[in-house]
Amino acid sequence: MDFHSTKHTTRLVSIALVIITLSFGVFGVPTRIAKAESPALITILGVDTSKFPEMSIWFSATDATGVVIPNLPSSQLSVVENGKTLPVKKVSFEDPGIRLTVAFNPGPSLAYYAGGATRFDRMRQSLVDSAKGLTSPNDDYSLITSNGILASRNPDIKQWASLLGQFEPNLKKPSVGLSSLTQALDLTAGANPRDYMKQVVLFITPMPPANQLKLIPQITAQAVQLGVNVFIWLAGPSFAENSLEARVLRDMATTTGGSLLIFSGSEKLPFLTDYLTPLRGVYRLNYTSKIDATGANSIAIQHTENGVDTVSSEYPLEMIVEAPNPILLSPPQSITRTETRVAGQKKDLLIPLNQPILIAVEFPDGHERPLASSRLYVDGDLAGENKMAPFNQFIWDLTPYLAKGSHILRVEVTDTLGLSRSTIDTPVELDILYKPSLLAAASLNRLAILFAILLAGTALVLVLIFMGRRNWFSESRRKKRKEYLDPVTQPVDIHQEQSLLRRPVPVGMNAEAKVGSIPCLVLQEEDVPSTVIPLDGEDITLGSDHNQATIFLDSPSIDPLHSRITRDENGSTWISDLGSVAGTWVNYTPVSRNGVRLEAGDLIQIGKLTFRFQPASTPK
Repeated sequence: MDFHSTKHTTRLVSIALVIITLSFGVFGVPTRIAKAESPALITILGVDTSKFPEMSIWFSATDATGVVIPNLPSSQLSVVENGKTLPVKKVSFEDPGIRLTVAFNPGPSLAYYAGGATRFDRMRQSLVDSAKGLTSPNDDYSLITSNGILASRNPDIKQWASLLGQFEPNLKKPSVGLSSLTQALDLTAGANPRDYMKQVVLFITPMPPANQLKLIPQITAQAVQLGVNVFIWLAGPSFAENSLEARVLRDMATTTGGSLLIFSGSEKLPFLTDYLTPLRGVYRLNYTSKIDATGANSIAIQHTENGVDTVSSEYPLEMIVEAPNPILLSPPQSITRTETRVAGQKKDLLIPLNQPILIAVEFPDGHERPLASSRLYVDGDLAGENKMAPFNQFIWDLTPYLAKGSHILRVEVTDTLGLSRSTIDTPVELDILYKPSLLAAASLNRLAILFAILLAGTALVLVLIFMGRRNWFSESRRKKRKEYLDPVTQPVDIHQEQSLLRRPVPVGMNAEAKVGSIPCLVLQEEDVPSTVIPLDGEDITLGSDHNQATIFLDSPSIDPLHSRITRDENGSTWISDLGSVAGTWVNYTPVSRNGVRLEAGDLIQIGKLTFRFQPASTPK
């Protein structure tokens, strides 16, 4: 028996279902027609940002019945990104494959004979025959019964069809349930080998028991969540079309994007390609994004056909976007330009004429993208610019620099999104070495000759003076000896009080009387008497040259003109370096020509000499 009921009950149910069907026809047909005439239904499946700002959007385009619309032209599509419409660069139709799972729910109803073969045999043979039309290399196939999985995700359709042809279930066993269907959904929940691969389940079953119908809504929700299209072959009599069981199963099939077929044994069964071809394929759209900040974004696809615009639901997209970060690669700390004779040139040139500058660019947001420009700045002025590749190198022209000095390098890069960032300021010392000119060489020669003459004259004068003094000294000794021998000229000792002699005071010691009234420097050296240098002038220079420096410092580490100490109108004392070799240091920090203001107790190093600054005391 295929369908157990009394004739009266069957008739009542049939009448009720006919009324429901007619009602559905009255109210449902216009809606279906309206949907058929509506524009394409576009659903964004995902967004690929790996090549940002070049973006790929995967989407499906179906008609009102859920059938994929092929050959959708790119001219009808545009992207709406954060409310701004952007053009589409390319649209392609791709086949990521279909995962087909056939789930058998054996039962006595499948053993019913019709036309010399059981319903099961006819269903099985139809599947084996239609498998020959499945040729996509991206599909895989599974076979499940209530007793377990016979084939799982097999990419070989021939092996799958052979296994199906050998399948002989026990059709006399009356146990009928939904376990094979739930196993099929669990199998589809696994990871797919390709993104956006479609999932299809063909459920072959007799009429399910009434106690199983309450599970159908839960199974339907699971199928919708997994994105599985469920098609159902229901083995039973043709008049079961309007039964409660058929209606519940039909609702599950239509809700998931599938369909229901009641097979009594005489109907023509559809091929698998009839189910799979309308579902096969998704679209991939490429465009250039304009997202230029980190945060939440929205993306939609607009379809325009016959002057009518339809927009898909917004797809939320979180992005991290940061400006590119340039880094100077081994920048020169110093450059020396030397005047050199160059073949073919009428005059000497300062070599090198230029300096290569290299950079690397990293993208902190992980989205490596093209640059629009890169710029080299020297001392804040533009010294080079790249508006096309390569962006990572510059040639710094050194010909304008004819004097020694310090310069600051900085590189700025801008990407195609308009985001910019600069390197840190990097100092470079530039030195210039000129060759002595012919006039200067001649002058040096004349000076050398004059110096030699002067040196010879000085030596001659010294010899004459020495000889004269020697004669004078001999004569003086002769006279003193004569006086000593003459009794008349002998000296007579007369007792006198010895006068008090004052020892000479070291340089600066006699200034201690002034300490307190004016600022001073106190020498900080061990085993050396305390030496105080009063700073009683507005402008004082220190050095090892008596003729140039105001205060003479006797040390080989001191330049002829080493440092300068000044006092401003506010009475503050300042110290600056005069380009010395050893430098001038305050509290172990080098002092430039611009100088630094001295405070009480500051430690000052001039060459190898160390002083402590003592300001003038404030009068009480």
